[in-house]
Amino acid sequence: MLFYQDKIPTNNDMALISAFQEIPKGALVGLLDTIRTRVLNMALEMKDELGGRVNNLSQLSSDDDERVEHTVVTNIYGGTNVIASGNAIINANINQTSISQGDWGHLAQVLRGSGLQTSSLDELKSAIQEDGTGSIGGKIMAWIKNAAPAVLAGGVKIGASAAESFLVALLKQYLGLPS
Repeated sequence: MLFYQDKIPTNNDMALISAFQEIPKGALVGLLDTIRTRVLNMALEMKDELGGRVNNLSQLSSDDDERVEHTVVTNIYGGTNVIASGNAIINANINQTSISQGDWGHLAQVLRGSGLQTSSLDELKSAIQEDGTGSIGGKIMAWIKNAAPAVLAGGVKIGASAAESFLVALLKQYLGLPS
């Protein structure tokens, strides 16, 4: 609240004492779904890593600890900005990947590094030509929806919504649109 205290014009004898923000039900449902999916993926991966020989965590050996840690880091990675695979952590924050407006070569390099094939990049180039460079139009959005499931970060598939956000942010930079 102190952050907003200076932003709200008030008389000197007034102060902000309370603030709230409504969160749509769909956002909470999506958050819970993401958490459930990550926990389930982690449990299944731990089961595969450890095999059927461990029934509970108290039976873990020191060798198993490293396998469990690898599984936890791979699946619990803190949102769309940090993706982890084993001990190698890759920061996929869009601010770290700055694309100059109109620099197709750099955009293509980043997209290829994210697991997209040359044919997909050709489709994007066509979509940009059809929509124009003034905005992200229908053709570009359709490309994003189709390409998102193939996006990788550090060799790990990321969720479609995170991949879509990543692609939109990259294309906004390429097209010179505000973030």
